[in-house]
Amino acid sequence: MTGHTITVQFTKNTLAKWQNYIGRGYAMRVSYDAVVTSDATTQVDNEFYMSTLTDKKKYAHSVLASLTFKKVDASDKPLAGARFKIESSNRNQLVLPSGYANANTNRDASCDPDEAISKADGTVTFDGLAQNPDVSYKITEMAAPNGYITLGLSFVVNISNQGAKVVFGDSPTSDPYGLVKPTSPDTDVSNELTVENVHSIAQLPFTGGAGIAFMVVIAALLGTAGVIVVVRSRRNATV
Repeated sequence: MTGHTITVQFTKNTLAKWQNYIGRGYAMRVSYDAVVTSDATTQVDNEFYMSTLTDKKKYAHSVLASLTFKKVDASDKPLAGARFKIESSNRNQLVLPSGYANANTNRDASCDPDEAISKADGTVTFDGLAQNPDVSYKITEMAAPNGYITLGLSFVVNISNQGAKVVFGDSPTSDPYGLVKPTSPDTDVSNELTVENVHSIAQLPFTGGAGIAFMVVIAALLGTAGVIVVVRSRRNATV
């Protein structure tokens, strides 16, 4: 502010939001009421939001965050080529996977706009996430790298308003083998996660409910095989 003139400078991210939410050809009006005393020595901050004359709506999530996790194998070797999908509990919430400069443009023909693929170092990044503990994001593995089993593992995250705290959670239903793990023992403050893949069913852990469920499936398969063998043997004997 110089004299009675206020200069407003928009960042690249703000202009991108303006284009994505509003579009081109609209005018922008800035209203500012403030009283700054002569002894003010620190910066005076305000908050940017977009609205129309007929529907004034404040966009509370003007500051966005990103989430990065790592895809590894059973020996912690980074895996590339795993495809993940992200879903928000709020359908109106903007989600931009890493590498997408515009919400309406898919710049990666190998996956959908709400998906991301692990890189050579195993990292998967989703950008454009709301820093709001009330908004949950479900991340599901859609396809494992070549040579690995696709188990459809999923987990849920919430990002705090400060962006430094990520609350992580999964369940025996979505991750029965415990292959989604926080790298920190304290899952309430961990923002580092690893998602493990295995080459075969034999590499899966067989403890707890997962092991019991697996053995039930194997027993059912063996029982079916036994029935088939018996029936065929009896039929052959009859003939």
